Amino acid sequence: MKRSTNRNDIAVTIIKAIENALVIRQISLKLKDYEDLEEQGLLIELPCKVGDSVYFIMKEFDIAKESWKRNIDEYIVTEIRGNKYNPLWFMASSEKCTHIDFHPTQIGKTVFLTREEAEKALLKEDKWIVS
Repeated sequence: MKRSTNRNDIAVTIIKAIENALVIRQISLKLKDYEDLEEQGLLIELPCKVGDSVYFIMKEFDIAKESWKRNIDEYIVTEIRGNKYNPLWFMASSEKCTHIDFHPTQIGKTVFLTREEAEKALLKEDKWIVS
């Protein structure tokens, strides 16, 4: 009779099962840590990540025409920072400017996550400007 298993196969199977159980345990402990942070209000979902594009409504004063020029500039988020005074702060850069900082409270006011949102805000702003 030909054997379909041998002692080495069983030992390897048991070792792999133990290794998998240890990995699953590590994953469940990490998940528990995240759930604990979320319950404590310490886990937040960021509105954007490094590498995302953000759009700023930029205002420039034209001295010759004595008027404001508004346009939309695209920046790339390069860094997310924080310190004890400002726990969350973003840095972005573009071809025109080395970098610009913005706080999450500026999103939807002067910083937008899509070009379409920035264009809508610019149109709303134009309605209030008297030429």
